[in-house]
Amino acid sequence: QAPSGPCEPGYFCTGGAKNALQQEVMEGHYSSAGAFKAEPCPPGSFQPSDCRECPEGMFCSEPGLAVPQDCPRGRFCPAGSSLPLPCPVVRITHWLVFPAGIFRFPSPRQGHPAVFSVQGMFMDMERAGSCKPCPAGMFCSRAGLSEPEGQCQPGHYCSQGSSTSSPGLRRRCPPGFYCPQKTGSSFYPCPPGTYNPSYGLSRAERCQQCPAG
Repeated sequence: QAPSGPCEPGYFCTGGAKNALQQEVMEGHYSSAGAFKAEPCPPGSFQPSDCRECPEGMFCSEPGLAVPQDCPRGRFCPAGSSLPLPCPVVRITHWLVFPAGIFRFPSPRQGHPAVFSVQGMFMDMERAGSCKPCPAGMFCSRAGLSEPEGQCQPGHYCSQGSSTSSPGLRRRCPPGFYCPQKTGSSFYPCPPGTYNPSYGLSRAERCQQCPAG
C-alpha cells in the first residue's frame, strides 16, 4: 500500500505509521515535514515547541535545550548566544571636552582634542544583553567585570568609560582646578582668592593664595 503522505512538522514517523502524527518531538528537538527522527536544536537556540533563537540576556550552550540559561554577571549575551561573552575593554576614538579657556593637545577643534582611548565596561546584573560603560569617577581595566574595579586616583579625573585609575597626562586635573579621589568629568575650582597654575592638583588646600594687589 502506498504511503498517504509525509509526517507533519513537529512529529516524526519511524515506520509503520498509520497517521501523520505518530511521535511528537521531545523538548529541545525539532523535526520538519517527512522526518523519521527528531533533531536536537543547535547551540544558540532552544525549543519549548519549535526551535527559537536564544533571547537577549540568555545563552543556549548545548544542543537539545528546552530552556535557555541566564547570562551571568560580568558577561553579556546578545540574541542567539551559545556562550556568555565577557564585558570587553573597547578601544574608541572620541573628543575630550576641556573647561572653557583651556586648550591642550592641538587639534582642528579648539577645546575638543581628538584622542585614542580605552573605554572600560562592566555588567552588574544577570540576563544582560549588553555591558555598561564604567561610571564617571571609577575605572574598569579588565574584561569580564561585574562591578567597577575602584575609584579614580587623586589628581586625575576619570570620565565615563575609564579603564585606568590614573589615565596619564591627558587626564590629569587641569590648572585652576583640583581633583580629589573619585573625580569624574566635573572638576573642582580652586576656592575664591586662590589659584593653581599646575596640572594634577588633588586637594583644595594646595591651591595658592593670590598675591596682594
